[in-house]
Amino acid sequence: MSEYDLLIDRREPDVGVVELKGEHDEFTAPKLAREIHTLLDHGLHVVVDLRGATFLGASNVGVVLSGWTSAAKQGRRLVLLLDESTGPAVRRLFELTRLGTIVPAFTSRAGALAAIRAGGERRAGTDRRSGGERRVRSKRGVAVERRSSEDRRSGLDRRANGYS
Repeated sequence: MSEYDLLIDRREPDVGVVELKGEHDEFTAPKLAREIHTLLDHGLHVVVDLRGATFLGASNVGVVLSGWTSAAKQGRRLVLLLDESTGPAVRRLFELTRLGTIVPAFTSRAGALAAIRAGGERRAGTDRRSGGERRVRSKRGVAVERRSSEDRRSGLDRRANGYS
């Protein structure tokens, strides 16, 4: 195996999985872009599997965002797959960029495929909340509660600390 691998899995009907293993910098970005757009051009939804990635450069983040935009324009979906086996540098990148708030991210392949087949559950822009807010149900209805900076956590932090 080289220091990076980019594998394509087309075994799922209507879905192409792009699996990244190892380090991916500016050198691999054009190949990633080509593979994502080829899958979309063939009418497939795309799962970008980052569970084996140890490094992801900024140009590859741009490729993922571009692919997500292209997929949406074509009526397709592009989702991400990452979990605790994803390299710490990649997980940290997702924390810092909050890319998972734009491109749907899942921790299991089954979850990613189910979301694609269900049509996704993206909130409308007016219904989205920042990390500083949370909805609280009470007898009087639903209220939005502001959180202090100490109470805010990314989804990756919550999972790492055992929160759900």
